[in-house]
Amino acid sequence: MYLDVSNQGLQFIYSLLLGTGLGIIYEVFRILRIAFNFKNIAIFIQDLVYFFIISPIIFVFLLNTTYGKVRIYILVGTFLGFLLYYFTLGVFVRKISVLIIGFIKLCLEKICRYIFTPIFKFIQFIFMSIKKLLKHLQNRLKIVYNKNVYKYHLPANHRRRNYFGRKEKKNKTQT
Repeated sequence: MYLDVSNQGLQFIYSLLLGTGLGIIYEVFRILRIAFNFKNIAIFIQDLVYFFIISPIIFVFLLNTTYGKVRIYILVGTFLGFLLYYFTLGVFVRKISVLIIGFIKLCLEKICRYIFTPIFKFIQFIFMSIKKLLKHLQNRLKIVYNKNVYKYHLPANHRRRNYFGRKEKKNKTQT
């Protein structure tokens, strides 16, 4: 099959558009990286997913344009289309996405601060109150067994208080 220069030029333009489309797909992964702090292994997995997505796209494009023949000008055009998107429109999209993601994070932070923080503080207050109550009950109900007298009595820190609210002085006869 014979390919004329005009047909090759048209295929090159299509490959530039394909590269731009692949750049847009890559932008999705880049926005995810901006939104969430991924570790290196997660970025590696994202890159693998990206290549698994674009490989069939390039294959189908080659089947439709050159009947499956790999032409260097198509690969170069795809790469140049990707680079054109990445360094022109991609920079603008990245700046806009950073602003939008920052705004969304700020809104979520405010929502958490004004809605969830009072709820968590209320739950924490309830648990701390229950903890204090149980500790108080544990100290009040603590009974010490005196083996010598075979009687139960309150521990020393819970002595009876007199009429004025002061602890009674310990008599020598009182144990």
